[in-house]
Amino acid sequence: MIDINRIKGLQTIETIMQILNIKKQTAFNLVSKLKKEGYLTASGKKRIYKISNKKIPKQNGMFGIINKYSKIKINPSFIHNVFGEYKIENALVDALMTKSFRIIFSSLYLFQKIKDWKLLYQLAKKNDIVEEIGILRDLIKNYLLLSHIPKRYEKLFLIKAKKLKYIVPDIKSSNFIELQKKYNVAIPFSIKEMEELK
Repeated sequence: MIDINRIKGLQTIETIMQILNIKKQTAFNLVSKLKKEGYLTASGKKRIYKISNKKIPKQNGMFGIINKYSKIKINPSFIHNVFGEYKIENALVDALMTKSFRIIFSSLYLFQKIKDWKLLYQLAKKNDIVEEIGILRDLIKNYLLLSHIPKRYEKLFLIKAKKLKYIVPDIKSSNFIELQKKYNVAIPFSIKEMEELK
């Protein structure tokens, strides 16, 4: 185990190699590991690494991912710090947890980029939004080309809530009535708004 305090501060691959007396590939592996765990950030063409013995938060993680993939950009309404590895699946769940119409609507494009359905299901289940993810995916498949979902997870997301659930508090569309009954979840978007996604 490497003492991170020995390389704390601004470093390059060469200085890391020198301080720790390690080979170049080992230094690259270490940099990759520290970045993944949230202890390192990189900048510049000649990579300068800022290394800390405390996890470095990434600011606006959810907003950064949404704006990267969404055609409908949003101005961050708060600072969203994340630590370590933060995936599209995390951003989609965090967007739904805000209960914000604007954030959730912009985040719908993330369904096109989902790869780890297992992670998405685990996060949705942990946050009690499995039905919300299910209905939104079912809804937008008519408007956007979606990533493939394994049949197992398609079934897991196809459940009906015991009590009526709202994606956005107290907003229920007068459209998509059958879909809302199927999941017992209130869709906040109209047909006109959904057409804007195309």
